[in-house]
Amino acid sequence: KSLYEPDELVDLTLEEVELSNDEKNWLVTFGFTRRLTEPITERNVRSTTSEAFGWLSDSQAEESQKYAIREYKIIPVDAATGNANSMKIREL
Repeated sequence: KSLYEPDELVDLTLEEVELSNDEKNWLVTFGFTRRLTEPITERNVRSTTSEAFGWLSDSQAEESQKYAIREYKIIPVDAATGNANSMKIREL
């Protein structure tokens, strides 16, 4: 079962790759847009971004943003083994 059901994930992109200061982990950041089944309210969203809707008119983008949010996740990957250790929210 998906972590984000019933929302749809679209526009998955690799955002950043950085070696940690101790050189033990690669910090891999992914971004994605969640298409929501319910409109965004101040209570159920941490952040939104208008860049995900640049191809729409202003009024279309405003309406679409009520049903989508852009999220970023950091996945530390062990530099020696290649194993993913966790998934963390990347705050903007």
